[in-house]
Amino acid sequence: MRRSAMAALALAALAGCPQEVVCPAGQLDCGGACTAVRDDPAHCGACGHACAAGEACSGGACTDCAAACTSSRGCQSGVCVPDVWVACFATDEVYGRAGDLSPAGPPRAVDDGPISLAALGGRIWVSHALTTPTVVGLAPGDPVPARFALGGGDLEVVRAQGGRLYVSDASVSTLVSLDPATGAAAEIPLARAPGVAENPHGIAFANGKAYVALYGSATAPSFGAGQAIAVVDLAGGSATQLSLEGVAGAYDPPGFPFPSGAAAVGNRVFVTLPNLKALVTPSGTFYVDPAGNGRLAVVDAASDTLLPPVDLGAGCTNPGGITASAGTLWIACGSGAVVPVDGDTLAVGQPVAMPAFVVPGGVAVCGGQVYAADQYSGQVVRFAASGAPAAAATEVCPPSSGPYPFALAADVTCAP
Repeated sequence: MRRSAMAALALAALAGCPQEVVCPAGQLDCGGACTAVRDDPAHCGACGHACAAGEACSGGACTDCAAACTSSRGCQSGVCVPDVWVACFATDEVYGRAGDLSPAGPPRAVDDGPISLAALGGRIWVSHALTTPTVVGLAPGDPVPARFALGGGDLEVVRAQGGRLYVSDASVSTLVSLDPATGAAAEIPLARAPGVAENPHGIAFANGKAYVALYGSATAPSFGAGQAIAVVDLAGGSATQLSLEGVAGAYDPPGFPFPSGAAAVGNRVFVTLPNLKALVTPSGTFYVDPAGNGRLAVVDAASDTLLPPVDLGAGCTNPGGITASAGTLWIACGSGAVVPVDGDTLAVGQPVAMPAFVVPGGVAVCGGQVYAADQYSGQVVRFAASGAPAAAATEVCPPSSGPYPFALAADVTCAP
């Protein structure tokens, strides 16, 4: 059920009159829950119309599961197994899709504001950025998700390493280590001093350490809070920092680097630097305006030293999401492009232009295809990782209900 629908129901209860649940286009209210009847085998085409064993729901009709599934993973227990998963922030859902982004099973309801995805142990794990500080694990055909409640809130990024989940908690400036087998969790402080708002985001791993991008404040940035990369000894649980203050080529003053996403190739860790300056508006000052080209911080993980940063060129401003595949980094640029970078030579490739008005955020490479989640809408863009790419967008995330509907595809990742 959507947040706006829940609020409407609460107001109706207070008023003593019934209120109908308002669902996004393509979904019906089935027993108080918005249901995608085109894809849900329990409510196929209509509420309560369940498909038989061995059948899947495709286009609102029950059909042979093997014939209905277009994903490379086929059918399992009457459900199409997705090739990729997409976090839909506005409707609190995660959608499974085939490699061509056609539907693969019904959407899965999660908690408030799903923002980041990671694969571990046959499940997709989801972290949440709004009121519910949880990590939820989903598996195809398993109606009951695994759920772990954490302290703090604003769980910006979740990543998997060594059988554990690591979550950046932006609200309290910690890195949370979670064992999904037992539920045991530990917090590693990242702040230079108690109460310092480091605002941790992206996480990458190399040489038994985690490297966490410390974004800092977007309204009052300072080199005393954020604008650094935390280096976390995963065995000892201690953290140090690599400050980006004064690092030549990392940003253009009066802008700040704002380290965001992180990925690793071999013994190098790469962190995207949006390089933003102040934009003054009637409602306040916000650091959202590019001060110059986007940059890429480079860390030698063997010595934990900063190497000269990479200038991503005029085709990439405000970079955020980043992933590594087969030695190539793919970087999502807020200017409307995805840029490849050779993780060995550091050569910047030709930007891949996104369709009009697409602002890529999360990015993944699955089965030789690059997927970019659109922060401006519910679309996901797909193009070939090799050859001459032609980007095409597919609507995945529906808009939220309510007086101010919006859609946001927050992240995309490969199925386990």
